[in-house]
Amino acid sequence: MQQPVIYALIATVIVFATAISNAQAEPVLAGYGATGDLHDCVDESQVQHTIILDDSTVVFRLQDDSHFMNRLPALCEGLKGATGISYSTARAEGLCAEDIIFAYTFCALGPFERLERR
Repeated sequence: MQQPVIYALIATVIVFATAISNAQAEPVLAGYGATGDLHDCVDESQVQHTIILDDSTVVFRLQDDSHFMNRLPALCEGLKGATGISYSTARAEGLCAEDIIFAYTFCALGPFERLERR
């Protein structure tokens, strides 16, 4: 009976993604615009860092320099002041909408919108 629990634990990936400050975020994101191209998931192994814009918006920068903005479906109190977020996922698809992130509280993710250079 314990095998399914063990497999679930092995499949779970726990990551702490460091965030850059809003002052640093402005120049980084200045050349990017929203595309309307929504994705349910991003590959969590490719997340290089996060940019916390406010209590309901996080940008994930991937190793290939692509950027995905996530607008959380609900306000996440204290997120803006966080120095990073942590999350865990057991999905093969990666980090997905409705997965939970943790900064000072637990918050659900929304869909990921690809940003592109202007």
